[in-house]
Amino acid sequence: MRLPHTSIRHTNPRRSGGLNKTSIFAALLFLRLTTFWRVQAAPQLFPTNYDEEFRRNDAVEYGAPLITPLMDYVTLELNTNYTIRCEADEPLTWRLPDDTVDYDEQTFNTGDPQRLHGSMLYLQDISSKNLGNYYCIKKSSVPNRLDAMLDEELVELVNNYKASSIYIYVNDPVNLLSQNEFPVISALQYQDTVIPCKPTMPNIEVLLTTSHGETFSSENTGRYNPQRGFVVEIRGVTDGGSYVCRPKVPSPLNEEEEQTFEILFSGNEPVNPSTKYIEKPIITSNSRGHVNVGENFTLNCYVKIAFDVSYSTEWKTPPGVDEDRMIKTIPTFINKTSTHQVGEAKLTILNSKKSDSGLYECICTDHSKNVGRNNYQMTVLNRDEGYINISEPSGYYKIASSANKKVQINVKYRGYPFPTLTWYKP
Repeated sequence: MRLPHTSIRHTNPRRSGGLNKTSIFAALLFLRLTTFWRVQAAPQLFPTNYDEEFRRNDAVEYGAPLITPLMDYVTLELNTNYTIRCEADEPLTWRLPDDTVDYDEQTFNTGDPQRLHGSMLYLQDISSKNLGNYYCIKKSSVPNRLDAMLDEELVELVNNYKASSIYIYVNDPVNLLSQNEFPVISALQYQDTVIPCKPTMPNIEVLLTTSHGETFSSENTGRYNPQRGFVVEIRGVTDGGSYVCRPKVPSPLNEEEEQTFEILFSGNEPVNPSTKYIEKPIITSNSRGHVNVGENFTLNCYVKIAFDVSYSTEWKTPPGVDEDRMIKTIPTFINKTSTHQVGEAKLTILNSKKSDSGLYECICTDHSKNVGRNNYQMTVLNRDEGYINISEPSGYYKIASSANKKVQINVKYRGYPFPTLTWYKP
């Protein structure tokens, strides 16, 4: 069993900034409200930039369901109730963690012609059983059995804007670990295996002890995410057996808390093993999404894949881009870890024109025909031309709340020259 020690910090990404003096956006609240703005940094698995971080939260523009609150995760208190709202342009359904029991779903008409269909998910009497990912999915994208869908299939729906998700942590002072009813995991040789050793709160450090007696901490192990657990590589039959998960500092009310996972070794795989999915690629630009007429620009498409997996890249461009002004490279591997490698493919557009503005799509297909894709917005401007677009993601511009309550305000903004954002409070 191999578990790399390279450090990767997992954070909860959101980006903020401020407008110039000629374009100021003011948020006015007429009640005594406390406002806050979440600031996050995107995981640095491979190259990214300011514009990419902005677009990571922009999936709704491409048709993904809109979940409110517009957050990657929320932390809930024990024995409380909570409501998640979802809207889309077609009927919706929910996929919940397996242990979720006290909940109710209600559909409604939003009155918004762009997202007419709504669904409210009411969670009642919150407990540690509510821990996990909550997926809001377009019904037309669901096979016959939603409960039989694999995690990889749900991630693929999110990547293709057919679903959105939010993760729920629960502040439970007694139960610090997620509990699995069937903690038996099948592992293929030299393939990634996820051991769901997960905390109920993101700041809880957990320890994983292998069948060989080695202990790894979530704080200094590179391939760990509190929403998934530890990712390990099973190299042989001796790596199977019992793996024990426990909090480093247990609750005084539950000092013996632990979870044991049984890893079943499933034998050798061929040199080019079958894969279940390919990760969503990341696109960056040397021009941060904007370029002047007549200039060249390059888009870089990165994707992280396991060893022994081959893939190809295809680009889709706006209709106005001439083929003879494109330069495409085949994928090459630029970065490697002990278990994964990062592939890069480039698209260069020469002598850009206004008609080159639009969405550029990078489509990555592995040898098992799994597809990952992502979009990048490019804007071609005349020299000395500029603009600013600013909007509220859910389309609500009036805020009302009781006094002394916290209110979250989200805005999306894009412009050139690159703007910054300043919040003003009465």
